[in-house]
Amino acid sequence: MTEVLSPSSIHVATMQHHAFTDKILQGNFLYIATLVCDMKIRIARMRDAYGIAPLFLQFWTAHRNCGDPQLVLAKERSIEEETVAAKRYLRKDGTFFIIAEEEDQIVGYLEIIIKKNPPLFKVKKYGYFDSIVIDEKYRRKGLGSRLVKEGVRLLKKKKIPFVKTNVYLSNQSAIDFWKNEGFKEVNTFMMKTI
Repeated sequence: MTEVLSPSSIHVATMQHHAFTDKILQGNFLYIATLVCDMKIRIARMRDAYGIAPLFLQFWTAHRNCGDPQLVLAKERSIEEETVAAKRYLRKDGTFFIIAEEEDQIVGYLEIIIKKNPPLFKVKKYGYFDSIVIDEKYRRKGLGSRLVKEGVRLLKKKKIPFVKTNVYLSNQSAIDFWKNEGFKEVNTFMMKTI
């Protein structure tokens, strides 16, 4: 069920079925995701930083071996450090987190940044999906697709013409996910150790 909240008119997708099957047809693939839970999708508030922080830790674990030396941490991060980081991101203008929660526990998020182009370009602003993390226990159930759908809806409401993301070549499952969400490869970043 999708409901519109006023006065902010933010869409909140709520699944309140004990056995909800979602069929997503994209390209030549038919994905069937079964969710056995009460799931709510909404924009994060400041108090959600405590629930987002454990997912930040999962992000770092997943990217530990991505091949990018810029993502090698100087030391392991604590839950306290990630809570502070989540609060900092939640305060940033133009940054939004769409979260999925089950029984008041945040089980996934999509971080969205509205970026500005230099004035010489026709497109003045664009969306950037900076990160998406689904708790390990909730993966492969269609939750990532629901977060992306709500993220796209948010950007459309803000009259943003397109959205970009970044995926490491070592993360084939993420590449497949984004392709299934309608994203296409448009450039490649290259790096050399010197």
